[in-house]
Amino acid sequence: IDPLDASQRGPHLVSVGGLGDSYYEYLLKYWLVTKRVNAFGDIYYQVIESILNQMAIKITLHTTEGEEQMWYIAERHQSGLVHKFDHLGCFFGGLLALGAQYAPKNEMKDRHMEIGIGIGRFCREMYTMNPTHLAC
Repeated sequence: IDPLDASQRGPHLVSVGGLGDSYYEYLLKYWLVTKRVNAFGDIYYQVIESILNQMAIKITLHTTEGEEQMWYIAERHQSGLVHKFDHLGCFFGGLLALGAQYAPKNEMKDRHMEIGIGIGRFCREMYTMNPTHLAC
């Protein structure tokens, strides 16, 4: 992704895991560090909304204790969505929660927080469901 105009470059892959995670993180962090006086906040929310609209997947885990709602972010390849989520994407839940605190609309704040919490749940399960406690 081109940091100047947020256009896609390269191998036509959008991911919140390796090769993409730092870009989203630093859009928000730079905006916050500079006291929210530049366009990076607008770019952050535009990019995040696009990711959530096109790549966020909600799943329900059925357990003996009931149902638990979780989310993960699929990868977008040139050929379409690939349902792959690696442990580097686990930061995205916290990023959404941080960004929710400054979201320009209440609906966006609630949505980002819900999905951020859901990603945290998904990441917890990704480790605890496996007997070795290594990510599946």
